[in-house]
Amino acid sequence: GRKIMDGDKIVTIHGEQINVKADIRHIEAYSSHADQAGLMGWLKKFTTPPRRVFLVHGEGNAQQVLADLIQKELHLVVVIPQWLDEYQLDSDEAMQAKAIYIQPEIAVSNNALEAEALYLQLRTKLNLLYQDSISSSNFVELIDKLKKVSADL
Repeated sequence: GRKIMDGDKIVTIHGEQINVKADIRHIEAYSSHADQAGLMGWLKKFTTPPRRVFLVHGEGNAQQVLADLIQKELHLVVVIPQWLDEYQLDSDEAMQAKAIYIQPEIAVSNNALEAEALYLQLRTKLNLLYQDSISSSNFVELIDKLKKVSADL
């Protein structure tokens, strides 16, 4: 959202390069998201602090900055889950002492997930190829590569 508001004409959404073709309007009064100061203030109000903080929203760099700040100022464990990460949350005190999450390399539990992962990888590669070719005005090579990929499918 920030990049769109800043006027970027190409943004990355879920790993896909998207051309921004919309007319953008900004209404300050309707934001439903807390900023860094708001989130820090909220976390500081806990009488019993959370055992872990999961950051699941926002851009990667902003997430990491917030995670570092939470760890530095509040000494809390912060987790930034990646796609297909699995976490087991358990209230049992014995489980609390152990790491409560599992971060698979890419855990694929069934054919549907494997198909989705492969599809997203291919789509990301195609988008990067397209964006690189557009930015370097290399249309002839782009057309040749897209024809080859299309024929292989």
